[in-house]
Amino acid sequence: MQEVVLVLCTGLIAICLCVTIIYWVTSSAIESSKLAREVQELKQLMQQLLNEQKNPAYVSEPFREYCQACASKLSPEDFECPVCAQHIANHSIETKE
Repeated sequence: MQEVVLVLCTGLIAICLCVTIIYWVTSSAIESSKLAREVQELKQLMQQLLNEQKNPAYVSEPFREYCQACASKLSPEDFECPVCAQHIANHSIETKE
């Protein structure tokens, strides 16, 4: 009787171990598949950005010397107006014409 219990316990442990290994392999495959898909999407986005930079249809906005909201003088380094704190589109903002 003890031998049967020992064989059943050993079999149960073996089954649990196999199920755990199968779970790990499956979850690893799923994660690597998601990662590969995300890497491919990032590559496509990067290629799209590079193509847009090379496309002559995109031109940079000209530098504005004065804020459109309050007419205060701006420097080329300003991203916001020092007086009214309005966002300034002076730096590499591209618009389609």
